[in-house]
Amino acid sequence: QFSYLWFIVVEDDDTSQSTTAQFSRGTKGSKGVAKKSVHTKKVSPYRKGMTLRQALAEGAKKPNMSRRSPSNVLIAFPVFDRCDSLVYIPTTLARLTNSDDMVGLKKLLTTYMHKDCVFSFHINIGNVMDFNQKSFLQLMAVSNTLEPDRIMCVHSTKVVENKIRATVYVKLTDNQYLYDLMSRTKPVADPMVASLCLQDRAARLKLYVHDELLPENIKQELAAHSDSTKDLSMYMQCDIVLTFDDMTKKITRLEMTYLVTSIHPVNTPQLNDASS
Repeated sequence: QFSYLWFIVVEDDDTSQSTTAQFSRGTKGSKGVAKKSVHTKKVSPYRKGMTLRQALAEGAKKPNMSRRSPSNVLIAFPVFDRCDSLVYIPTTLARLTNSDDMVGLKKLLTTYMHKDCVFSFHINIGNVMDFNQKSFLQLMAVSNTLEPDRIMCVHSTKVVENKIRATVYVKLTDNQYLYDLMSRTKPVADPMVASLCLQDRAARLKLYVHDELLPENIKQELAAHSDSTKDLSMYMQCDIVLTFDDMTKKITRLEMTYLVTSIHPVNTPQLNDASS
């Protein structure tokens, strides 16, 4: 009898546990049903006939009009690599010149240029002026003083055999006062550099007249502004050709040709206009 009673108690206990489990499952199921009934469909903020401004005003996410995926990656200047560092010389040359970093420019020339490298400037009517490394550095330093707002930007670079060809866009302001000031206070000692940094504007602009390359309208604009004393905004295309030795991978020649694409007076207000 005692064992029979124990079996009944155990059986009742199992029944209560199963009943509790069924109740808990039923309760969870009812909660799930309740959640489904509370769930609401997300309504798009866009409506038919809405303008973009109305959609943005109502909290819609600004659409991505670009084909690129959104990214916060910043594009920095390329870093030199041993295998293809010569390709980036025009870009680095422009960056160092823009920031007037003569120490960095000298280090660049010493590292990648041959000690007897020739720096050639193609000027008017096919004439070529050759400089050594020391004269080229002085020319860049003087140019940064006379053209403090000059900006150079490399547009394209390509390699053809042992030559690196780069197209650079240049924007600068020709200020006659700076040329006059330098000629009085700090004249250029190097005769080759002085021949390019001429005080006379007419002779200076004549250096850009390439008969075989410039269109006729640009030649007329250069001639029209040769006697002017106003500040001139000049836009140019600079073609750079680097010739390197296949064995030593050193630059043996650097050629630069400046072509004026636009020239016009700077729109600066006159003193009498400002006072009125």
